[in-house]
Amino acid sequence: MNIKISYLIILAALCGSFQLQAQQKTATKDTTTLTRELTLEKEYNPSIRDASKVNQLPEIKEPEAPKTQVEFANYSVPLDIKPQLYILQSKPYFTELATSGKRGYLSAGVSTFVDIDGDLGYQILNSEKDQLSLFGSHRSSNGNVTYLQDDYKQKMKINDNRIGMDFMHNFGKIRLNADFQYLYSGFNYYGWTVPEYSSSSVPLFEELNIDKDLNQVNNSIDFNAGISSEGESDELAYMLKIGYATFNQKYAAYESLDGPKENRFRIGWDVHKGFNTDMAIGLGGYLKNYSMTVPKQEKLQFTGFDGYSNLLLNPYFTMEGSNWDLQLGAKINFLLGDSNSVNFAPNINFTYHPLEKMSLYIQMDGGVQDNGLYSMFGENRYVSPMLRIKDSQTSFDASVGIKSAIASNWWFDVFAGYKHTKDEHFFIPVAGYNTENSTQTYLAGNLNAVQYMDVNVFKMGGSLKYAYQDLFEFGLKATFYQWDVPSKHIDNGGRSVRYEAWNKPTFETDLNIGFRIPQLPLHLNAIYHLETGRKALFEESVKMKNINDLKIRGTYTINDTFSIFGQVNNLLFQKYDLWYGYPAQNFSFMGGLNIRF
Repeated sequence: MNIKISYLIILAALCGSFQLQAQQKTATKDTTTLTRELTLEKEYNPSIRDASKVNQLPEIKEPEAPKTQVEFANYSVPLDIKPQLYILQSKPYFTELATSGKRGYLSAGVSTFVDIDGDLGYQILNSEKDQLSLFGSHRSSNGNVTYLQDDYKQKMKINDNRIGMDFMHNFGKIRLNADFQYLYSGFNYYGWTVPEYSSSSVPLFEELNIDKDLNQVNNSIDFNAGISSEGESDELAYMLKIGYATFNQKYAAYESLDGPKENRFRIGWDVHKGFNTDMAIGLGGYLKNYSMTVPKQEKLQFTGFDGYSNLLLNPYFTMEGSNWDLQLGAKINFLLGDSNSVNFAPNINFTYHPLEKMSLYIQMDGGVQDNGLYSMFGENRYVSPMLRIKDSQTSFDASVGIKSAIASNWWFDVFAGYKHTKDEHFFIPVAGYNTENSTQTYLAGNLNAVQYMDVNVFKMGGSLKYAYQDLFEFGLKATFYQWDVPSKHIDNGGRSVRYEAWNKPTFETDLNIGFRIPQLPLHLNAIYHLETGRKALFEESVKMKNINDLKIRGTYTINDTFSIFGQVNNLLFQKYDLWYGYPAQNFSFMGGLNIRF
């Protein structure tokens, strides 16, 4: 109550003071103006501007926060939160390729020619320390083919089987490698019977006791083991590998005569020392020793089965620049045996990178080509078993070219080269029977012998590749050859025939087109091979039909484990010889199944 009275007294005093001052200032003014001013002051809300005119300040009221009414639910849910620690796991990005975790594969197919293809493999160990893989393959054929020389049909039989093993163990500074492979091959010499040139009439092979259904049998074992160092580039590095291989044929030219046997023992090495990181010197090479076995009583009928040794020394020097690489070396081959000889060849490689995605290269190489029985089986299985082809010696094989990636998915290589080879072998067909001894059963009426020539060959060509993601791929390679053979003639059945590069093409090309349909798990491939300009020696030089082969293969993926495939062979229905008198199969279809496990 006292506080309210005090407020009223102070307010009245202030009003009286303001009114007295107004009257003194407006004494000369009329009453109307004074009344108007008083009216305005009544509506005025005064404020304290001078604290000295009052003896007590107004009390300041403490602010109070309004209280909020809290309502509680009439139910509850029990919740027990346990302490947990969440750790973010690291994830690899762009460090590994997307690969299948399956270790095994199986592929099997059969064709309308009763061709059977099969492949099987399994990776038992796969780590940085140990790797072990087993594999096997089967290729067989049992269909009829028609000769181009006449209208006679003959069954072509092939039964190739391989099993093998690859092993690696890493000791840290040393790596151990070993591999093993066994081959069993049965096949018949199904070729057209070459007549005797001196005969006045063409004999039929049935009258000559030639059994073309009898299979020749080849067996081969190849084993290699070695060690290599695993160190820095400027440390002393080395490689040492020891191998043994044997190859034998069951029959010679006729059934009652045992075939030849070849054994090869090989030691290979390479030692090099780096200086800093851009230079190194080294010495590579090998020593091969060949021993052959033929029936003693018929030794004079065999040709080229004398044992010999081949020693290679390959010193070299390498250097790297900011945008180039260089290797300077030489190959020195010592052939030790009945015909001792030394062969020299360069070993030079130079690459220059004018741009990031372009390379200019020069290569010079050479050496002795191994033409042993096992190597020749991979080139031409129908070589006479009475013949061991001698090794060819290439003293100069040079090429120059340019490689470039046009874009991220385009790549090309254009090249030209020149080669000189001594004792290059060229296959010619010969009569595989002896009319003087028709009581023997002969395996063939057409065996491939060879003609040796010192030749020069010029080649030029190129390759082109394109790929768009995993939807489309395109590959093309074409090469042109110009053979320079001696201007000599051979007496062939009383006819003088000029030397030619027998069975060698003047032009060959390979085309591969792959396409995947995004909406379907289907992948299509077209594979085309062409060879033109081949010639054969038969009475005279004969122009052979071009090899013109087109295959189309389609693979349909069912799931991560199973897929099926179909392949059409010789889609253009072409007739041509693989070797003169040995025709290729006609149109056929193959279907099969792929399994990953």
